[in-house]
Amino acid sequence: MFIDNSFKMGDESCFFMHKGSPEFIEKLYQMLEDPTTDKFIRWNVNGLSFLIINPPEFARKVLENHFKHGNLSSFVRQLNKYDFHKIKSSENILETFGNHVWEFKNDHFQRNRRDLMFKIKRKRSTSERNMRNSIDSFSLNGDTNTVFQNQSLSTLKVITRYFQVIIEDINELKSAILQGKQSRRIAEKILVCEDNINCSSFAGGVLSKLGFSVILAETEDEASIRIETEKFDVYFISSLLNNSSNLIRKIRQINPDAQIVVIVDNNFKQESVLYLNLGANDVLMKPYIEETLVHIMNNCLENKKRLEHWHKYPTDH
Repeated sequence: MFIDNSFKMGDESCFFMHKGSPEFIEKLYQMLEDPTTDKFIRWNVNGLSFLIINPPEFARKVLENHFKHGNLSSFVRQLNKYDFHKIKSSENILETFGNHVWEFKNDHFQRNRRDLMFKIKRKRSTSERNMRNSIDSFSLNGDTNTVFQNQSLSTLKVITRYFQVIIEDINELKSAILQGKQSRRIAEKILVCEDNINCSSFAGGVLSKLGFSVILAETEDEASIRIETEKFDVYFISSLLNNSSNLIRKIRQINPDAQIVVIVDNNFKQESVLYLNLGANDVLMKPYIEETLVHIMNNCLENKKRLEHWHKYPTDH
């Protein structure tokens, strides 16, 4: 959950607050004006909406630098609270950035129109509206003791529900903070090499949610560079990438203890044996669901722990 005072506000990040503009809105505008984030979030060319190019990468590389935690779903809920709507992107945008792009719009949030932002208000919850209605109704109908008692009881119930909502929000924030701590505690790095951006975004989102550091590579060249220059704990390699076999051999040469999972289309599942013989630890069949991906990831972590124990205590074996 994001709350308006949850930003990191140091001397270098202070910015001018327009009269009446919520802090969350100011921070969002500042993020869009930062050219270093254009790869992940940017204005639409007309300046009337903004785009999140790759949601999982945006959450990991941008949100964590601007907010106290990088919870993408909480960020989207905060947008909804300020009346931003997810809209259907044009064909031109989809062709440029892919089907994974998200586009959000609020009529009072426009490029070079910060003067409009004071009109953006946080939407009242149902409990808040009910409380206001109950208080107004009490003011108009409080002439008798019976009405007074009934309205007092009604108002008390509304207040109780209102504080329940606050408690739920606090618990959600605690959970998000705990998740952030767990993410920092888990050091595993994952490389997902997948030619299908929708599949890689899905896998990246699931793994990022579990607290892993995820890098996406869409081509053989990009994957090869990552393999040669960075060390990862688990590699997901699509069999549809050109020379996927060579990528597996290269990983095994550079990082013998790495966990390798080959992503194979269900129509070519006979290839599984080939990749296992090349050194892959497991095979993930497409189409797959979140539970299958998590199960295989857990198996990889168990294998990794066993290898680490073996290297640390070789005499035990």
